[in-house]
Amino acid sequence: MPPQRLSGLDAVRVLGVVAIVAGHVWGTSFVRDLVFPWHVPVFFVLSGFLWRDGRALSEEVSRRGRSLLVPYVCWLALVTAAAEALSVTHQPAKEVVKGGAELLRPYSAFWFVTALFFAAVLLRILDRLRPLAWLVALGGTAVLAPYGDELRQVPLSIGLLGPCLLFMLVGGTVRAVDDRPRVVVGAALAAIAGVAVTVAGLVPPIDLKAADLGSFGGLAISVVVSAGLVLVGRAVVLPPKTGRTVTVLTEAGLVVVLTHALVLAHLETSPAGGWGAFALALIAPWALGVALLWTPLRGLLCGSARPRPQAVTAGAVRPVTPISEG
Repeated sequence: MPPQRLSGLDAVRVLGVVAIVAGHVWGTSFVRDLVFPWHVPVFFVLSGFLWRDGRALSEEVSRRGRSLLVPYVCWLALVTAAAEALSVTHQPAKEVVKGGAELLRPYSAFWFVTALFFAAVLLRILDRLRPLAWLVALGGTAVLAPYGDELRQVPLSIGLLGPCLLFMLVGGTVRAVDDRPRVVVGAALAAIAGVAVTVAGLVPPIDLKAADLGSFGGLAISVVVSAGLVLVGRAVVLPPKTGRTVTVLTEAGLVVVLTHALVLAHLETSPAGGWGAFALALIAPWALGVALLWTPLRGLLCGSARPRPQAVTAGAVRPVTPISEG
């Protein structure tokens, strides 16, 4: 696999985190149609795009466990304690431990972390049997239509592995696409067109957390938009200073994913949303995450094993980040 121009890919990750927060701030149909087709799927596509062949299953479990499950457990405890201290309504302890897509504020995005972990482990198990992996992914995706209500209640989002695995396999396919200008421009236009179709109300967007894939058209648009964003991100090289900043934000992104809903719960943000709530839910967790990167807690709370954020230059090999590790 050729070296990744990671400044652009990091920018896609940052954009995805911003979209996840926006999707939880505003419950309007416009925001839902704008971000739901891609804001979560793009992370699975990125993970498939950056997949490293030949890794042993035990190593996959170990690495993903350190970068995803350890921060998940730590923040689950911290958010629960904070919710108690702030008198924020949260779900019964049994439901919190169960995890998965049934969790609401202040745990709105926790399901994503376990879904990514188990999807990566499943792909590693099937890594040398890609035709079988595609069959499992397509079969798991197909059963969401009749059994979505039951599957989203499976603990730790394991019932959602079909479409999650499918998006990762799409990412692996996208990796083989070249990055000539006409291909990149075409990918960008396809992504814009896909979002426009959902915003116009022509096709309902998917909602992975709710196990709602809407229609084949909605799933296809999610694939096109997410793949398009990754292809554009691969081709883009940000200026060095901007790239360094974006990479640091990426490394702190998991903290934002896991804590922004606590801010929204404390503010009692309504479905109508608000720019003040959006700014606070975005800036406060990101500032916390960046600060943690320079502390001994970075591994436990950010999923980062490196001593401190590293500078990124154009054409450099990408760093490992917990929300898109390959």
